[in-house]
Amino acid sequence: MASKASNASDIAKAVGLETHEVINVFDTILAMTRRGERVTISGFGSFNRHIHKGRTQVTPLVAEGEVTYPDKYILKYKPSDTAKERFSVRKPPGAKASKKKSSRKK
Repeated sequence: MASKASNASDIAKAVGLETHEVINVFDTILAMTRRGERVTISGFGSFNRHIHKGRTQVTPLVAEGEVTYPDKYILKYKPSDTAKERFSVRKPPGAKASKKKSSRKK
């Protein structure tokens, strides 16, 4: 798993920016989503803050018998249609499709 600085360095080299500038972009996206704003990058996707509702879980491991987990915010990413198309794996032209076996009994 690559670090934030390593990823930022790779991106900076690819687009001709300084590493600290790319890190500032990451930090700005996080700050905006933390405030509840939706961040959309055309051709890439959107980031937004989503709330996971808290819950109470019954467990015999604690004396009270249940543990309460509070609400928490998470960061969600939704890829754009363009990003989905670029990321999807397609078979090269002329490759034969695999035959699926039928689950029906004859």
